[in-house]
Amino acid sequence: LATALDGVCWRGKGKKIRIMGNSQLAIPFMLGQYFNRSTHAMLFCSNNDGTVFTNEEQDWYAPLTGGNADCLSTEDAVPALPKDWKSDSVCLLLGRGYLIPDVQEYLAQHPELPSLLWVENGTFNDNQEAMQYVADVVALLLKIKKDAGVRTVYLFCGLPFILLPILSANLHHVMNRVFFMEHGKDLQESSMSTRDMYSVC
Repeated sequence: LATALDGVCWRGKGKKIRIMGNSQLAIPFMLGQYFNRSTHAMLFCSNNDGTVFTNEEQDWYAPLTGGNADCLSTEDAVPALPKDWKSDSVCLLLGRGYLIPDVQEYLAQHPELPSLLWVENGTFNDNQEAMQYVADVVALLLKIKKDAGVRTVYLFCGLPFILLPILSANLHHVMNRVFFMEHGKDLQESSMSTRDMYSVC
């Protein structure tokens, strides 16, 4: 990818990058890592019903601002963290509640991974709602980076394909390392152990 797109949008005049299609979510996430907010890439991500999410109006060289850092969702399976919690890493689930059991089952078989946080999403009716969600995630991560020392995120994700590049582009200035946990949907009906249902990207 880096070879094919070399020089497309580095410094200088911005370029419009249009992303369409459907795939495993690691692909649009990696596109966002490449076209991050240190490039002059304006992303336009669209699906087959005509919905478009874009970061065209966002500042270069900085993530979105104005988010709600207290956006964590909780339930019995994902309780709130202790007030004095400290860690250099965290697992973060972005998506709807039905994803929790699979993630929790996976984490139970990988005790070396850190605590799980969750930010639930609803339906994104327009670009403004989608970008507010991204801003909330950015604000949350900046808060736990400052307060708890988090530098690494293991990201479990059920967000729409067309939101992933913009989310990823915004995380460039937020976390030192982001490991995308790709869910092997094609393995769900196989005899594959839950332990192997996610791969780190």
